[in-house]
Amino acid sequence: MAAQQNLQRGKCESESAKNYLQRHRVMTYLEDAMVQLLIKKDENGKTKPFWFLADYFKRVVSGNHVSLREYVFITATPYNQKCFIKLFWDSYKNIAETGQVMTCLEYYSLLRLLCHDFPQDMVHTVSMVIFLDASSDNLASFSDFVYAFQVCFYFKDFLQKCSEEYYYITSSLSLRTKSSPIVVPTSESLLKETVSCHSLDGDSKGDSLQDNVDPKLFWVSIQHLLVDKSPYTSLPNSSTVQAAIFCQETISYYNFINALVRDDAVSEEIGVLPPRNAIIPKH
Repeated sequence: MAAQQNLQRGKCESESAKNYLQRHRVMTYLEDAMVQLLIKKDENGKTKPFWFLADYFKRVVSGNHVSLREYVFITATPYNQKCFIKLFWDSYKNIAETGQVMTCLEYYSLLRLLCHDFPQDMVHTVSMVIFLDASSDNLASFSDFVYAFQVCFYFKDFLQKCSEEYYYITSSLSLRTKSSPIVVPTSESLLKETVSCHSLDGDSKGDSLQDNVDPKLFWVSIQHLLVDKSPYTSLPNSSTVQAAIFCQETISYYNFINALVRDDAVSEEIGVLPPRNAIIPKH
């Protein structure tokens, strides 16, 4: 009996340890440290492993470990994403202080200096959020760009799922006849009965994300996304998301993100950038 209890206790402790390591993404950093050590060893045979590892984790703690790293690494953990946002801010905050405006294409070039394979579609999304226009010629202040960027970047997985739900709604509703009544569901299960499973072709997806829908319909469709407690996904506060959706009588996908960007509570939740009112251009 005692042996069985000890086995059960050991199993519980083992599961707790596994959850702890997973929650802090420890294995992500250990595996990356090993890869970087082997690369360094090939470049310099005199590399001392323990000194290298000590320096590696010192950089992780300071947040400098994301500089000049691949996109897959800077987005590997929420901590890495925060560190990259801070790196971007620290590297170019003088632009905000001078009050200079730049095109989104120029901001994309700055991002590429810090991460060589940073995807342009992220900047495309930021442009749509700020201007509702993906033109690379639009001029934006650094503060406008960086606050929109941090939301799109830090919550990218959540927002991607939101866009899929939103596209499902708009593409389905667009195929209804004008005489067909649209019933706003009160639960996620009723949502699937309200909209059909039809879809538009890929070229129409960008336009559908600019279409306005009833906020209740959108809220019901994404509520299940907010209960995901995975350590791999960064989620905004549920009440904040709800407030962003219901801030207008009708809402589009990009208006929704714009409302998140304008909410100071979201920036405080991410905890990287200074308060918006603290950024005062020098004249």
